[in-house]
Amino acid sequence: MFVTDNGEYIVEIPLNRKIIEGVKEEKEIEISSDLRNIKSVDKNIIYDMYSKGFSEKESCDVKLIHDELLTNAIEHGNKYNISKKVVINYRFQNLESELFIEIADEGDGFLPEKLKEIDNDSERGRGIFIVRKLADSLEYSEDGKIVSVCKKRSIKNDS
Repeated sequence: MFVTDNGEYIVEIPLNRKIIEGVKEEKEIEISSDLRNIKSVDKNIIYDMYSKGFSEKESCDVKLIHDELLTNAIEHGNKYNISKKVVINYRFQNLESELFIEIADEGDGFLPEKLKEIDNDSERGRGIFIVRKLADSLEYSEDGKIVSVCKKRSIKNDS
């Protein structure tokens, strides 16, 4: 928002952003490609999850999900190039019962269908498979430069 010379308030709405029905707010965090920055993202998302009634298990699942995806963005996407950024957008939808996280890097992308199966003899290469297990949905766009996940809050029984 800005004020013109004659005192009018102007609000700019980015044209490239979809307006999503039912979303009260969307938050964006931008970090440099340093693994130490992941903790700051953890704190923000987990705090918001607790305030929306997500369980401790669901919050732990999301912490592991976005830790894996942020690590992949920094390591494989941006190749630890500190001048490249990772952008995290997250929002709560459907009466705040679903958390959507979108992570974008500045790398060259990849073909998700080329992901290898888990090599049980290797200590690496398990991140995406863990994410698939814990997330309710996982999607790639922009040639693998953007990954989107959804985690649904369990329905609480009030009886």
